[in-house]
Amino acid sequence: MKKRVARASVNGYAGIVERIKEMVMKGALEPGARLPTRRELIRRFHTTPVTIQRAMDVLVDHGYVRPDGPRGTFVADFPPHVSHYAMAF
Repeated sequence: MKKRVARASVNGYAGIVERIKEMVMKGALEPGARLPTRRELIRRFHTTPVTIQRAMDVLVDHGYVRPDGPRGTFVADFPPHVSHYAMAF
């Protein structure tokens, strides 16, 4: 079953970053899942290619997604919220 990125009423790339990070953290986009194409993200978020690219750059820098050339962009195998654990005694 395909998971959908919800339509967003977000302001700028920061809102898109937060929306996608939230979906990754809640499991709506699982590790290794392919994100929709840039064209589809532009349509869903009602924005421009430049805004989507800026959002993807931030998500890559923060470790949430990884680009894979012409295959697309995928959720990182170990996104930050999964790979940071602390132990308290």
